[in-house]
Amino acid sequence: MLSPAPRLRPVLVPAALLVAAAVLLLTNDVPGPDLARSVVRAVADRPGWVHRGVEVLSEGGPVALALLLAAAAWRRRARVEPVVTALLAGAAVVGALGASEALKAAVAQDRPCRVVPGLTALVECPPPGDWSLPSNHATLAAALATAVVLLAPAWWRVAVPLALLVGASRVALGVHLPHDVVDGLVLGSAVVLAVVVPLRRPAARLVRALAGFPHGHRLRAMVTRREP
Repeated sequence: MLSPAPRLRPVLVPAALLVAAAVLLLTNDVPGPDLARSVVRAVADRPGWVHRGVEVLSEGGPVALALLLAAAAWRRRARVEPVVTALLAGAAVVGALGASEALKAAVAQDRPCRVVPGLTALVECPPPGDWSLPSNHATLAAALATAVVLLAPAWWRVAVPLALLVGASRVALGVHLPHDVVDGLVLGSAVVLAVVVPLRRPAARLVRALAGFPHGHRLRAMVTRREP
C-alpha cells in the first residue's frame, strides 16, 4: 500500500507550482491583459480547425476528466475507502464550483472580451454579469483532476496536463485572463484536497463501524460490495 506522501506527490507538485504562479500574479505587475491578447491573436491566426480544437478542449476537457474520475472510482469500487473518497470528492467538486461562483459575485471582474482593448474572443463573449474571476472551467477541471489523482495516483500523467490545458484554452478563447485560470486551478485543487484528505479515512472507519450494527450491512452494501 502506498504511504500518504507518494499518493499525494502527483498533486502536491502541480499545486505548489500553481500557488507560486498565483502569488506572482497577485504581487507583481504581470501584463495579464497583454498576454491574453497575444495568446488570442496567436490562436486566431491559425486555421479554423485549431479554433474548433481549442473550443472542444475547453468544453470537453471537464467531461473527459469526469469520465476519468468515474473510471477510477469504478476500478476500486470493491473497497470502502476508495468509494468513500470518490463520494467525498464528488461533493468537493460541487463545493468548489459553489465557491467559484461566490468569488465571482464578490469580485465582479468583467470578462476580457468586454474590457481589454483589441481582444476579440474566438467564441461568443459571455453576457454582462457573467463574471470572469475565477474561471469555473479551470476550477472544475482542477477539482476533477485532483480527485482522479487521489483515487488513481498513476493517472496524474493524464489528469493534470488535461486540467492545465482546459485552463489554457479559456485564455486562448479570449474569455478569461491568465490569473482567472490560475486562481480557478488553485481553488479547485485546494477544495478537493481540503475535503477529501482529512475526511476519507474517518468516513471509511465510520462506514465499517456502522456495518457492525443491526442492518448496518445495508449501509456498507450501498458503499461497496466487499472489503478484502
